[in-house]
Amino acid sequence: MKKQDLSYLMYLGLVGAGVKQGDVLVLAISGGPDSMALLDIVRQLQPQEGWRLVVAHIDHGLRTESKREAKLVENYCEQYNLDGVVQTLKLPLSVRRQLTRVEETARELRYQALRQIARRVKAQFIVTAHNADDQVETIILNFLRGSGIKGLGGMRSVSGDIIRPWLTVPKADLLSYVKRHKISFAIDTTNASTKFTRNRVRHKLLPILREYNPNLDELLLKNSQLFLQADMTLRNLARELLGLMGTGKSGKVNLSISRLSELLPLMQVEVVKQAVEQVAGTTYNWKGSHFMEIAKLITSRSPNNQKRLPGKLLVRRAYDTITISQE
Repeated sequence: MKKQDLSYLMYLGLVGAGVKQGDVLVLAISGGPDSMALLDIVRQLQPQEGWRLVVAHIDHGLRTESKREAKLVENYCEQYNLDGVVQTLKLPLSVRRQLTRVEETARELRYQALRQIARRVKAQFIVTAHNADDQVETIILNFLRGSGIKGLGGMRSVSGDIIRPWLTVPKADLLSYVKRHKISFAIDTTNASTKFTRNRVRHKLLPILREYNPNLDELLLKNSQLFLQADMTLRNLARELLGLMGTGKSGKVNLSISRLSELLPLMQVEVVKQAVEQVAGTTYNWKGSHFMEIAKLITSRSPNNQKRLPGKLLVRRAYDTITISQE
């Protein structure tokens, strides 16, 4: 893939996501080859599009080389007179001791920090450098965790305020770009450690699966588009059904249990999810376990009960009505 192809894909990805001339973009830059390629290409597109760029580097302080990576990003910003923000986040000690929680917690805190920066600089979008390799790994991880249709679609190229323009671009192409243009980048040494689940998928599981199908990556990426379309179809149908069996006003949605129970389990989940998003917003961190808690209310013998969910959500049952609201 040539430089102009990467630039063209980036341009299409941003403009296709709704980025307009003069918009403020927060670029999530770790210092790795994929994010440095993103930074270099968006910087070159910026003059003709009039975007204002804010470079954000989030340091979790988990590795000894993290200060060097932050300095690398700062040096690039100084060289090209770009606005840069370096923010250090410390994971709680209790999380650091649990490898299974480190990755997920670090990701959640990173997005929280990026959104705080975006609000502060009045940015319309946050742009990340997730690539095709990341997408394949995410799909496999979601499958292993028992995800449904949405999870098998992987990451979205546009998810609210997050834009991922390079989900179809292999990491090797981005590495080739930074080497060819002599752009400094850092290598995260923990990526080689199989202590982390994603790394085990990358270094152990995927090589075995590719022995069975050398075109595995292309197959998963192609199927992810089909799952994304299926998820979109279900969401649209669930939105229509919610309008038929529920009522909503001022941050509250009421659902008829008897009408909800007429639906297939899959559609019950989708309708409840739509109700939650209507109350808490599309960025709510929905999990299957949340629906299980609501399902307990639906099937409970008690006509009056309630459950609290993360994000200050309160779910009440009163006879045939489930009410979802924020406290």
